[in-house]
Amino acid sequence: LLKYKINTGTISLKQFYLRRIIRIMPVAYLYLILLFIVCLIFKITLGTYEYVGASLYLMNFEYFHRDDVWLTGHYWSLSVEEQFYIIFPLLLKKSYKLFVFFLFALLVLIIMVRFKFFNLFNISRLLFKILKQAINYFDGIIIGCLTSIFLFKKIININFFVKYKYIIHIVLVPILILIFE
Repeated sequence: LLKYKINTGTISLKQFYLRRIIRIMPVAYLYLILLFIVCLIFKITLGTYEYVGASLYLMNFEYFHRDDVWLTGHYWSLSVEEQFYIIFPLLLKKSYKLFVFFLFALLVLIIMVRFKFFNLFNISRLLFKILKQAINYFDGIIIGCLTSIFLFKKIININFFVKYKYIIHIVLVPILILIFE
């Protein structure tokens, strides 16, 4: 989208969302339909909340994503991706600077949630829990977006990563794991 915006000056949200729908949704819903049929045939009990959570891309919320929900539990990653696609292309279409600012702001918010800085503000447990579940998995997508922007804008050089990849893995990866674990 960033390349498209820079090359054309705008973004076609209609084309973007249509490509996402064609690429992701047919296979995702086919799986749910086949899962429903298999569950009927083999008399496997699967709760309605599991189908609803998967079909509405809400599996990153605790109500839908539980440890015993292994047949639809993998939809948490699709849920995060689809939620990301709802918000971020709109921001990028509006303003590149707003998009980058929002990426950094959300990353800071995620770090604050992970380290429970909100306890300092006496935020309610329910609100904190909802906030954590809503943004908990966006960190990987945000870091990927920022890295892509840095590479695209030549703020960082890909050759640096290639040349020092082992050192980066040894130093940076453990730091990121500590921050985002």
